[in-house]
This record gives sequence, structure tokens and C-alpha cells, in this order.
Amino acid sequence: MKKAHFLFCSILFLFVTKVSFGQDKEGVHYGANETFKYWAGEEPWEGIDVKNGQYWSSAHFTKEYIMYMEVIVPKDMALSFVNDEYNKLELVEGKINLPDDKPDWFKPPKDFKVYKRGSQGSLYFIDLDTGYMFIYEIQL
Repeated sequence: MKKAHFLFCSILFLFVTKVSFGQDKEGVHYGANETFKYWAGEEPWEGIDVKNGQYWSSAHFTKEYIMYMEVIVPKDMALSFVNDEYNKLELVEGKINLPDDKPDWFKPPKDFKVYKRGSQGSLYFIDLDTGYMFIYEIQL
């Protein structure tokens, strides 16, 4: 009886842990709109054109991820993104080093303004005149 009780409690613990922390399989997700959905939590809304995307997510409950995205948004949305106090973006001057394992399509033009956020290395390459953006975001 004790073995059955222990087995039941173990299975219940594993089930509750998986549900509570929402652990999914770790993996890389490809596709423009799929990447946007992982990043924003919803499908791209009207006026947003996602060109390319790649999203890696961990199975850990802390929701670690690395995301690359090429997207065109309305000009006012790009300005709002840069100026929003919540985003806490800082203009970057000088040379930028991107990870060696970035996707082949992730080639931000040199004339885009570059912004950073946080200490982990998230970078946002933005043409404020057109709303064209390349986003490299990391949360580990």
C-alpha cells in the first residue's frame, strides 16, 4: 500500500509541476509569424509585416529565449517602441558584435540606428523613417 501511495504522489507531483510551470519542449521555432507570436503572445496585427524570424525557447520555467526577427511596422509604432519608458532602450554608438550563430538573413543595414536593452545583449536595429527593424532579443 505504501508503494502505491508513493507512486501516486510521485505521478501527481510530476503532473502538477509540469502544469504549474508550463514547461514545454525546448526547441527552435522558425517562421516569421510564428516567431512574432512567441515573442508578442499574439499574431501580428494589421500594419505589421514580419519578414523573417527565429525563436529558441528553453523548457525551463523561467522562459529563457533567444529571438531574431526582421519586421516592418508603421513609423509611429517604431517611434513609440523607441521612446517607451518601459522598453528602456539606450542608443548604441560604435561597433556592434552579433553572435556567430545568427541566421543568414539577419543582416541589419549599417545606417539603422542601434539600441540596446538590459545587460544580456538585446539589440534593436531600427530605421525610424520607415519602421524597418531587425530585433535580436535574449533573456537567459
